[in-house]
Amino acid sequence: MPTVLLKLLTSATGILGAGSAILVLLLTVQTARLHHAKGDLEAARRASIDSATGRTWRVEALAELKTSGALAASLDDQTHALGLLKTAQKRANDAAAKALSAAEVAGDRDRAIAKRILALSAGGDQCASANAAIIESLGDKMP
Repeated sequence: MPTVLLKLLTSATGILGAGSAILVLLLTVQTARLHHAKGDLEAARRASIDSATGRTWRVEALAELKTSGALAASLDDQTHALGLLKTAQKRANDAAAKALSAAEVAGDRDRAIAKRILALSAGGDQCASANAAIIESLGDKMP
């Protein structure tokens, strides 16, 4: 048997037959590998698609990125608006504090005037006392 095999492999037809068999075997292995790779690729494609939307995960991620960018811009706008509101509120508070201070000063002045008027004695001539009180209250406003 070994001599027959040796004769077969050393002859031209034997080498051609063995080469053909090896070639067929290699082609079969490559075909099986290609079929397996195609199956893996198809599975990867199916896995890359969101089953709920039918879009790829890449498209989903890009859409989410755009949404988050718009959200960040909205938050920046709101932060800016809040800053403007705080500035306006501070101005209003400062104006109210100044107005309150002016009102307190005016109230103190008016109470002092009222106290002087009440302190004046009606005396014998009530009209003259009233006129004096009026003139005193007008102070330097008289022509």
